[in-house]
This record gives sequence, structure tokens and C-alpha cells, in this order.
Amino acid sequence: MPVFTRSLRFVILILAAMLLQAPIAAAQSVGGVLTDFGLLGNWSVDCNRPPSRDNSWSIWVLYADGRVVRRLDWGDGDSRNDYVVTSARRVAPDRLQYNMGGYDIVMEKRDGKIHTVSSKDSTGKVLIANGIIVDSGQPAVWQSRCG
Repeated sequence: MPVFTRSLRFVILILAAMLLQAPIAAAQSVGGVLTDFGLLGNWSVDCNRPPSRDNSWSIWVLYADGRVVRRLDWGDGDSRNDYVVTSARRVAPDRLQYNMGGYDIVMEKRDGKIHTVSSKDSTGKVLIANGIIVDSGQPAVWQSRCG
């Protein structure tokens, strides 16, 4: 094979690799999306009360290795769950879609508070729709950032 042909193939291969990586480089990390949304930190219905069944805490942590974990603390020690957030993207200025532990969730942030607008489990079962918990008919709680 002539040297020119091998060189041309090499250049085309390099350019193709660079083009394929461009969208990946432009994509924002999960930690970056959640940071920009202002979600990292502690959130609760009532920050003056400890975690409990009627006052759950959501603790959003960005680790040095880039993992983002949402810890749900219900206060009894046995019902604390840690979920790794595997994807996140803004779907509107006030809404964030993310996936954690097989759950697909859309969260709304308004007036410094957050709540779940929609949630589906890994089987596709709808748990929350339009901000209403399907099983109970109650609205999803609004949480505020805790100091």
C-alpha cells in the first residue's frame, strides 16, 4: 500500500475519532448539571426537625471521583437509602430529569424549594404524576434547602 494512502487513512481515522469525541466532551457531567441546578446539599420539609417518616431529608453529595449520591434519610436508621445518580439533564429552566437506582424522576425547583413532578420505577410503573403520588393521591412534598 502506498505511503500516501496509509497517511490519508491515518488522518481520516484521527479526524473521525475527534468528531466522535466532540459531543462527549460537550456533554455536562451529572455533577455539573446538579451543581448548576443548585441541588447539592441538604433538603427537608422542615429543616428545624430531624429526619423522620413525616420529615424525610434528601442529602445530595458530589464525591471527588465524580459520583453524585442522593441519600434519603427517614430518621429511623434502617430506612436510609443511598442512590447513585447515573444521568441528569435540564429539561426546562426550573426542571431537572435524572435517573437513580432505576428510577426516572423529574424534579421542579420553584421559589427555592424542590419537589418531584414525576417518577417511574425500573418497570415503568408511574409512582408520581403531575406532582401527585399515585397510590395516595397526595401531592409530593416540597423541600427547602437546609443551612
